[in-house]
Amino acid sequence: MSFLLKTDKTLSKNYQPGVDGLRAVAVILVLIFHVGFSGVPGGFVGVDVFFVISGYLITGIIFNQTEKGTFSYINFMFARIARLYPALIATLIAVFAGCFILYSPSDFVSVSKSAIYALYSASNIFFAQSVGYFDTSSEINPLLHTWSLGVEQQFYLVWPLIIGAAYLVKKSLVPWVLVIISIASLASSQWATINMQTEAYYWMPFRVFELSFGGLAFFISRWIKPSELMKESMMAAGLAMIVSSALLYSSSTQFPGLHAMIPVLGAMLCILSHDAKYAGFAVNNRVSVTIGLISYSVYLIHWPIIVFYKYWISRDITTLEKVSIIFSSLIIGVIFYSLIENRYRKINIKSFGIYQVSFVLLIFIISSSFNNASETSGFPLRISDATAFKIKDAKMFHYENFGGGETPQGTVILGDKKAKPSLIIMGDSLARQYALAIDSTMKASNKSVIAFFADGCFMSEKYSRLWSGKVGKECIANYMNFVEFAKNNNIPVFYSQRWIGYKDLIGDYNGDKVTFKNNKDFAKFIVENIQNISSNIKGKLYVALGSSGTNGLSGAIGCITRPSYVYQPCLEHLSVKRNDAEFEIVNEYLVSYLNNNKNISLIDINNFICSKEYCPSVDDSGHILYSDTVHFTKYTSSLVWDRIKKIINL
Repeated sequence: MSFLLKTDKTLSKNYQPGVDGLRAVAVILVLIFHVGFSGVPGGFVGVDVFFVISGYLITGIIFNQTEKGTFSYINFMFARIARLYPALIATLIAVFAGCFILYSPSDFVSVSKSAIYALYSASNIFFAQSVGYFDTSSEINPLLHTWSLGVEQQFYLVWPLIIGAAYLVKKSLVPWVLVIISIASLASSQWATINMQTEAYYWMPFRVFELSFGGLAFFISRWIKPSELMKESMMAAGLAMIVSSALLYSSSTQFPGLHAMIPVLGAMLCILSHDAKYAGFAVNNRVSVTIGLISYSVYLIHWPIIVFYKYWISRDITTLEKVSIIFSSLIIGVIFYSLIENRYRKINIKSFGIYQVSFVLLIFIISSSFNNASETSGFPLRISDATAFKIKDAKMFHYENFGGGETPQGTVILGDKKAKPSLIIMGDSLARQYALAIDSTMKASNKSVIAFFADGCFMSEKYSRLWSGKVGKECIANYMNFVEFAKNNNIPVFYSQRWIGYKDLIGDYNGDKVTFKNNKDFAKFIVENIQNISSNIKGKLYVALGSSGTNGLSGAIGCITRPSYVYQPCLEHLSVKRNDAEFEIVNEYLVSYLNNNKNISLIDINNFICSKEYCPSVDDSGHILYSDTVHFTKYTSSLVWDRIKKIINL
């Protein structure tokens, strides 16, 4: 790949290979994080390093050309478009093809909406409105990563105007304006990280401090010429800050805000010492520089590769597959760079001609194609009625078939509202999934149940689910309301919770995350929590052992409604092998430690829907058991609740 290095050295007389090498560090961290290596839970900071580099380079381009009197806003924006859009357009075409071949109609629609935003550099706005970066639903969107391109393009629109306006007032004022912007953006980002975390992550104003600090690095490099020893120290410290944040941060870290300053300052130090002789070898060696040169193409293509492969294979990917994806991304990145990115970035605005027509035409075709996919509900003609079990609207299947229906969260009376409650039910959405069945059966027997529902909440006296690093206040309130009622009423309690779903999301009431060494350690924690709940109530506690759920990212419906252009492995995973399931480890531990507790009775939900070896997603009669990946349909919840109420003697 040495030809790449030779090609790009001609781009600038002031070319700094160490900065490209820093790009390699950034993209490798992102790759490792996205394929799912748990040892680098904060690899997302690679994007922050990219932001700092962009701020450094773009500020330098604008300021230097402004000094020479050669800066043109139109030429600048054209250069940015020529730099970013050809590879982006190629990526969007590849994503459309991949979705057409692999995706169910409802999933195709979801991607199509985000694609149109990506095309117009507004992905960050779309995802801020629709999904969190670490949400499970983001795993099936091959364009999630384009949010960062939206941030950069929006930055490019306003940055020349800011620098130009400051320069017109006074040349020396420019860096001080950057200082003010950096401080203001950082402060607002810290506030937003606490109060509106999703917007803090995606919106450009809350991210601009990272790019602005990169701009400050440009001015510092003009003012200060560090000694060789200082360069070595700065490079070592900078790399350590970036890598340590990648190793120590995770999805529960409040981010960006102040936490982002560690990788940001680290990137600044690396940029200011990019030519360090020894410590700088990490970013100045030929491999790093080459990977840095192709980093944009690698970044664009790596996430669609990961998403499409995981979507197709419908299971957790192995270590070998993760490594293969990383190398595949690098190889395809070379191809993208050579044939598309590097070829079209050199187009001159004066000779745009046919390229201009082709560009506009491609934008129109791509926009129309994705819009058509959205308007037609994901090209449903790709799916046969027989294959799709005659499901007309897979997107609405969960909402129409979820066993909880539209039952509200919080404190709810089910059944005959005039009758005194004969049972308490408490838990998250795996408790609420029985609401419709409970309501109808209790009304028929003139009885009632009082429910304390809180979707996505871990029920505990001392701990709560963390939402983007913050304690779920509604979770605490729901649990306290439950305890207040249960300790004063001697009636049985039915408790249902999706245990395994909270393993990486639990914190104490101060917001400090609780970590577990393994599933057994987590199961022990669950046992102690159940025992604590039992000690705080008067009645007997009936605990539902976790059900299997389905394999894959889209559940049974997402699999059944996929096209058949290629073989779909998810069809083999409609049944979960009972003994191999992660939840079974927790279930077994609960049984071994709680089975002899007279005040606690365990109810294994899987005994009602599974065979000895397998837990199906579709039963022998063709009934779909799950409305999504984990929640029972109305049919299943009615079937299971009928068994549960007999055990409780209702």
